[in-house]
Amino acid sequence: MLWFVLQVVSGPVLPVVRRHRSDAPCAATPAASDEVVVCGRDDDRYRLKSLPPRPQEPLVPKAAMALPGGGRVAAEVEQGSVGGVASNRLMLRLSKPF
Repeated sequence: MLWFVLQVVSGPVLPVVRRHRSDAPCAATPAASDEVVVCGRDDDRYRLKSLPPRPQEPLVPKAAMALPGGGRVAAEVEQGSVGGVASNRLMLRLSKPF
């Protein structure tokens, strides 16, 4: 009984031959014997579209404000690497003119 179970195939024995797009005949006129005709389709629908132009001004204004004593405080974010691991940081920068 086990021998019959091992003989079962789940599908056709021979694969079904499917025509690829490259197998389709060309719509071009037949060429002379010394010419080579290359057929192809325009598959732009599968290509990625170009990105829109980047804005010149930042999308989010800087988080900064002037201090009453003539200085300025700003909040900035940055990403660094600590031992090969990405580290996201929030920096508060205080600047005071001399």
